[in-house]
Amino acid sequence: MKNYIIIAVLCTSIIACRKPAPLDIAVPQTGKTIVVSSVSPNSRTLVIAAGYTFHSMLNADSITDNNDALIREYMIDSGSATLSYDENAELPLHHVTRGVFARNDLQLQPGKSYTLTVVDNKNNIITSGSAIYMSPPVLNYVTPVKAVNGNDTMIQLRFELDNVQPGEHYYISYRKSSAMAKAAGSSKKEMILNFEPKKVLLYTGKDAVNNKLSKTITLSVKATDTVDVEIAKIDDGYYKYLDAYIKTGYLVNQLTGEPVNLPSNMSNGYGYFTMHSSKQIKLDMNTVNVAE
Repeated sequence: MKNYIIIAVLCTSIIACRKPAPLDIAVPQTGKTIVVSSVSPNSRTLVIAAGYTFHSMLNADSITDNNDALIREYMIDSGSATLSYDENAELPLHHVTRGVFARNDLQLQPGKSYTLTVVDNKNNIITSGSAIYMSPPVLNYVTPVKAVNGNDTMIQLRFELDNVQPGEHYYISYRKSSAMAKAAGSSKKEMILNFEPKKVLLYTGKDAVNNKLSKTITLSVKATDTVDVEIAKIDDGYYKYLDAYIKTGYLVNQLTGEPVNLPSNMSNGYGYFTMHSSKQIKLDMNTVNVAE
Protein backbone atom coordinates (compact mmCIF):
# COMPACT_ATOMS: atom_id res chain seq x y z
CA MET A 1 0.00 0.00 0.00
CA LYS A 2 2.84 2.42 0.82
CA ASN A 3 4.31 1.99 -2.66
CA TYR A 4 0.97 2.83 -4.28
CA ILE A 5 0.71 5.98 -2.14
CA ILE A 6 4.19 7.08 -3.29
CA ILE A 7 3.22 6.52 -6.93
CA ALA A 8 -0.05 8.43 -6.46
CA VAL A 9 1.80 11.36 -4.90
CA LEU A 10 4.34 11.49 -7.71
CA CYS A 11 1.73 11.26 -10.47
CA THR A 12 -0.39 13.95 -8.81
CA SER A 13 2.71 16.14 -8.53
CA ILE A 14 3.49 15.63 -12.22
CA ILE A 15 -0.07 16.52 -13.23
CA ALA A 16 -0.42 19.52 -10.93
CA CYS A 17 2.94 21.19 -11.59
CA ARG A 18 2.57 21.90 -15.29
CA LYS A 19 3.33 25.16 -17.03
CA PRO A 20 -0.10 25.95 -18.52
CA ALA A 21 -1.01 29.22 -20.24
CA PRO A 22 -3.73 31.62 -19.02
CA LEU A 23 -7.18 30.59 -20.18
CA ASP A 24 -7.77 33.69 -22.32
CA ILE A 25 -4.70 33.20 -24.52
CA ALA A 26 -4.67 30.88 -27.53
CA VAL A 27 -1.49 28.83 -27.39
CA PRO A 28 -0.23 26.94 -30.46
CA GLN A 29 0.54 23.28 -29.89
CA THR A 30 4.22 22.43 -29.63
CA GLY A 31 6.24 19.28 -29.12
CA LYS A 32 5.94 17.35 -25.90
CA THR A 33 8.40 17.99 -23.07
CA ILE A 34 9.12 15.61 -20.19
CA VAL A 35 8.36 16.65 -16.61
CA VAL A 36 10.12 14.72 -13.83
CA SER A 37 9.28 14.25 -10.15
CA SER A 38 11.14 12.03 -7.68
CA VAL A 39 11.20 10.74 -4.13
CA SER A 40 13.77 8.81 -2.04
CA PRO A 41 12.03 7.38 1.05
CA ASN A 42 15.36 5.94 2.26
CA SER A 43 18.96 5.40 1.17
CA ARG A 44 18.04 2.26 -0.78
CA THR A 45 15.02 3.50 -2.70
CA LEU A 46 14.38 5.92 -5.56
CA VAL A 47 11.04 6.37 -7.31
CA ILE A 48 10.63 8.73 -10.24
CA ALA A 49 7.60 9.74 -12.31
CA ALA A 50 7.95 11.06 -15.84
CA GLY A 51 5.12 12.70 -17.77
CA TYR A 52 4.46 15.42 -20.30
CA THR A 53 3.61 19.10 -20.08
CA PHE A 54 0.20 20.13 -21.27
CA HIS A 55 -0.08 23.34 -23.22
CA SER A 56 -3.44 24.69 -22.07
CA MET A 57 -5.98 23.95 -19.38
CA LEU A 58 -8.49 24.04 -22.23
CA ASN A 59 -7.44 20.45 -22.80
CA ALA A 60 -9.02 19.46 -19.49
CA ASP A 61 -12.19 18.34 -21.32
CA SER A 62 -10.40 16.69 -24.23
CA ILE A 63 -10.50 13.13 -22.92
CA THR A 64 -12.76 10.91 -20.86
CA ASP A 65 -13.07 12.31 -17.35
CA ASN A 66 -11.40 9.48 -15.42
CA ASN A 67 -8.03 8.93 -13.83
CA ASP A 68 -6.98 6.05 -16.09
CA ALA A 69 -7.39 8.28 -19.13
CA LEU A 70 -5.50 11.05 -17.35
CA ILE A 71 -2.54 8.74 -16.71
CA ARG A 72 -2.61 7.51 -20.32
CA GLU A 73 -2.50 11.06 -21.68
CA TYR A 74 0.11 12.64 -19.42
CA MET A 75 2.51 9.85 -18.32
CA ILE A 76 5.12 8.52 -20.77
CA ASP A 77 4.19 5.07 -22.06
CA SER A 78 7.36 3.86 -23.75
CA GLY A 79 10.66 4.70 -22.13
CA SER A 80 13.33 3.97 -19.57
CA ALA A 81 15.17 5.58 -16.67
CA THR A 82 18.71 5.07 -15.42
CA LEU A 83 20.80 6.31 -12.48
CA SER A 84 24.56 6.82 -12.56
CA TYR A 85 27.24 7.93 -10.09
CA ASP A 86 30.67 9.31 -11.04
CA GLU A 87 32.09 7.17 -13.82
CA ASN A 88 30.06 4.10 -12.89
CA ALA A 89 27.85 2.41 -15.46
CA GLU A 90 24.23 3.46 -15.65
CA LEU A 91 21.97 1.48 -13.33
CA PRO A 92 18.51 0.85 -14.83
CA LEU A 93 15.43 1.69 -12.78
CA HIS A 94 12.64 -0.86 -12.94
CA HIS A 95 9.44 0.01 -14.80
CA VAL A 96 6.62 -0.04 -12.22
CA THR A 97 3.70 1.33 -14.21
CA ARG A 98 3.11 3.87 -16.96
CA GLY A 99 5.60 6.72 -16.43
CA VAL A 100 6.87 5.41 -13.07
CA PHE A 101 10.31 3.84 -12.49
CA ALA A 102 11.90 2.68 -9.25
CA ARG A 103 14.64 0.72 -7.54
CA ASN A 104 14.88 -0.42 -3.90
CA ASP A 105 18.34 -2.01 -3.76
CA LEU A 106 20.47 1.13 -4.02
CA GLN A 107 23.23 2.24 -1.65
CA LEU A 108 22.87 6.01 -1.80
CA GLN A 109 25.69 7.90 -0.11
CA PRO A 110 24.99 11.25 1.63
CA GLY A 111 26.71 14.16 -0.08
CA LYS A 112 27.29 12.26 -3.34
CA SER A 113 25.90 13.45 -6.68
CA TYR A 114 23.80 11.15 -8.87
CA THR A 115 22.57 11.63 -12.43
CA LEU A 116 19.14 10.57 -13.63
CA THR A 117 18.48 10.02 -17.35
CA VAL A 118 14.97 9.52 -18.71
CA VAL A 119 14.40 8.35 -22.28
CA ASP A 120 11.04 8.63 -24.06
CA ASN A 121 11.35 6.18 -26.94
CA LYS A 122 8.00 7.02 -28.50
CA ASN A 123 8.76 10.73 -28.95
CA ASN A 124 12.56 10.42 -29.13
CA ILE A 125 13.16 12.67 -26.10
CA ILE A 126 16.02 12.40 -23.60
CA THR A 127 16.26 14.45 -20.41
CA SER A 128 18.77 14.22 -17.59
CA GLY A 129 19.60 15.94 -14.32
CA SER A 130 21.83 15.55 -11.27
CA ALA A 131 21.09 15.70 -7.55
CA ILE A 132 22.98 15.26 -4.28
CA TYR A 133 21.58 12.64 -1.92
CA MET A 134 20.70 14.07 1.51
CA SER A 135 20.10 11.85 4.53
CA PRO A 136 17.31 12.66 7.04
CA PRO A 137 17.96 15.53 9.47
CA VAL A 138 18.61 15.02 13.18
CA LEU A 139 15.26 15.74 14.82
CA ASN A 140 15.13 16.40 18.57
CA TYR A 141 11.35 16.79 18.85
CA VAL A 142 8.10 17.56 17.04
CA THR A 143 5.31 18.67 19.35
CA PRO A 144 1.78 19.70 18.29
CA VAL A 145 0.09 22.40 20.36
CA LYS A 146 -3.64 23.11 20.48
CA ALA A 147 -4.70 26.46 21.95
CA VAL A 148 -8.17 28.02 22.27
CA ASN A 149 -8.66 31.75 21.80
CA GLY A 150 -12.32 32.64 22.23
CA ASN A 151 -14.24 30.59 19.68
CA ASP A 152 -11.15 29.82 17.65
CA THR A 153 -8.79 26.89 18.06
CA MET A 154 -5.22 27.43 16.89
CA ILE A 155 -2.97 24.53 15.94
CA GLN A 156 0.78 25.02 16.21
CA LEU A 157 3.80 22.81 15.73
CA ARG A 158 7.02 23.12 17.70
CA PHE A 159 10.08 21.37 16.37
CA GLU A 160 13.85 21.37 16.79
CA LEU A 161 16.59 20.14 14.46
CA ASP A 162 20.05 19.37 15.78
CA ASN A 163 23.54 19.47 14.24
CA VAL A 164 22.51 22.19 11.76
CA GLN A 165 25.54 23.56 9.92
CA PRO A 166 26.13 26.86 8.05
CA GLY A 167 25.09 26.67 4.42
CA GLU A 168 22.60 23.84 4.93
CA HIS A 169 19.00 24.01 3.72
CA TYR A 170 15.84 22.48 5.17
CA TYR A 171 12.12 22.34 4.61
CA ILE A 172 9.14 21.36 6.68
CA SER A 173 5.91 20.54 4.88
CA TYR A 174 2.48 19.44 5.95
CA ARG A 175 -0.93 18.61 4.60
CA LYS A 176 -4.11 17.00 5.85
CA SER A 177 -4.09 13.23 5.44
CA SER A 178 -7.47 13.47 3.73
CA ALA A 179 -5.99 15.57 0.90
CA MET A 180 -4.23 12.65 -0.80
CA ALA A 181 -7.27 10.38 -0.48
CA LYS A 182 -9.44 13.12 -1.96
CA ALA A 183 -7.08 13.58 -4.91
CA ALA A 184 -6.94 9.84 -5.58
CA GLY A 185 -10.72 9.69 -5.86
CA SER A 186 -11.16 12.85 -7.91
CA SER A 187 -12.06 13.18 -11.55
CA LYS A 188 -9.53 14.58 -14.01
CA LYS A 189 -10.81 18.17 -13.85
CA GLU A 190 -11.20 18.05 -10.07
CA MET A 191 -7.65 16.75 -9.64
CA ILE A 192 -6.21 19.56 -11.75
CA LEU A 193 -8.37 22.46 -10.66
CA ASN A 194 -8.83 21.55 -6.99
CA PHE A 195 -5.37 20.11 -6.30
CA GLU A 196 -4.47 20.71 -2.66
CA PRO A 197 -0.66 20.95 -2.37
CA LYS A 198 1.45 20.54 0.71
CA LYS A 199 2.27 23.69 2.63
CA VAL A 200 6.04 24.22 2.63
CA LEU A 201 8.27 26.36 4.87
CA LEU A 202 11.99 26.81 4.22
CA TYR A 203 14.92 27.32 6.58
CA THR A 204 18.71 27.58 6.35
CA GLY A 205 21.65 27.22 8.67
CA LYS A 206 21.34 30.94 9.39
CA ASP A 207 18.14 30.20 11.33
CA ALA A 208 20.00 27.97 13.79
CA VAL A 209 21.42 28.94 17.19
CA ASN A 210 24.26 26.82 18.55
CA ASN A 211 23.61 24.37 15.71
CA LYS A 212 19.97 23.93 16.78
CA LEU A 213 17.07 25.10 14.62
CA SER A 214 14.03 25.62 16.87
CA LYS A 215 10.75 26.92 15.47
CA THR A 216 7.06 27.23 16.28
CA ILE A 217 4.76 27.41 13.27
CA THR A 218 1.00 27.79 12.94
CA LEU A 219 -0.74 25.14 10.85
CA SER A 220 -3.72 25.89 8.60
CA VAL A 221 -5.66 22.85 9.77
CA LYS A 222 -8.65 22.07 11.96
CA ALA A 223 -8.53 20.76 15.52
CA THR A 224 -9.99 17.45 14.30
CA ASP A 225 -7.64 16.88 11.34
CA THR A 226 -4.94 14.27 10.94
CA VAL A 227 -1.82 15.91 9.53
CA ASP A 228 1.15 14.44 7.66
CA VAL A 229 4.35 16.34 8.51
CA GLU A 230 7.63 15.94 6.62
CA ILE A 231 11.01 17.45 7.53
CA ALA A 232 14.06 17.14 5.29
CA LYS A 233 17.53 18.47 4.55
CA ILE A 234 17.89 19.46 0.89
CA ASP A 235 20.53 20.84 -1.46
CA ASP A 236 20.76 24.46 -2.57
CA GLY A 237 19.19 23.84 -5.98
CA TYR A 238 16.06 22.20 -4.61
CA TYR A 239 15.80 24.92 -1.97
CA LYS A 240 15.64 27.52 -4.75
CA TYR A 241 13.08 25.42 -6.62
CA LEU A 242 10.83 25.22 -3.56
CA ASP A 243 11.28 28.93 -2.89
CA ALA A 244 10.01 29.70 -6.41
CA TYR A 245 7.22 27.13 -5.99
CA ILE A 246 6.03 28.86 -2.82
CA LYS A 247 6.08 32.25 -4.53
CA THR A 248 3.66 30.98 -7.18
CA GLY A 249 1.07 30.50 -4.45
CA TYR A 250 1.82 26.74 -4.66
CA LEU A 251 -0.18 26.41 -7.87
CA VAL A 252 -0.59 28.98 -10.64
CA ASN A 253 -4.07 30.51 -10.53
CA GLN A 254 -5.54 29.99 -13.99
CA LEU A 255 -8.09 32.79 -13.63
CA THR A 256 -5.99 35.64 -12.24
CA GLY A 257 -2.35 34.55 -12.20
CA GLU A 258 0.42 34.45 -14.76
CA PRO A 259 2.43 31.28 -15.46
CA VAL A 260 5.68 31.20 -13.50
CA ASN A 261 8.80 29.51 -14.87
CA LEU A 262 10.03 27.29 -12.05
CA PRO A 263 13.74 26.44 -12.05
CA SER A 264 14.61 22.94 -13.20
CA ASN A 265 17.72 20.79 -13.07
CA MET A 266 16.52 18.62 -15.97
CA SER A 267 18.15 19.38 -19.32
CA ASN A 268 15.56 19.51 -22.08
CA GLY A 269 12.81 19.05 -19.51
CA TYR A 270 10.87 20.44 -16.55
CA GLY A 271 10.30 19.46 -12.94
CA TYR A 272 13.07 18.79 -10.47
CA PHE A 273 15.10 15.67 -9.73
CA THR A 274 15.81 15.56 -6.01
CA MET A 275 17.21 12.86 -3.73
CA HIS A 276 16.59 13.34 -0.04
CA SER A 277 15.19 11.17 2.72
CA SER A 278 12.93 12.85 5.23
CA LYS A 279 11.53 12.45 8.70
CA GLN A 280 7.79 11.80 8.42
CA ILE A 281 5.33 12.19 11.26
CA LYS A 282 1.55 11.64 11.31
CA LEU A 283 -0.28 13.75 13.90
CA ASP A 284 -3.88 13.13 14.96
CA MET A 285 -5.07 16.45 16.36
CA ASN A 286 -7.96 14.69 18.09
CA THR A 287 -5.45 13.21 20.54
CA VAL A 288 -3.82 16.57 21.37
CA ASN A 289 -5.05 18.20 24.55
CA VAL A 290 -5.76 21.92 24.68
CA ALA A 291 -2.83 23.81 26.19
CA GLU A 292 -3.48 25.38 29.58
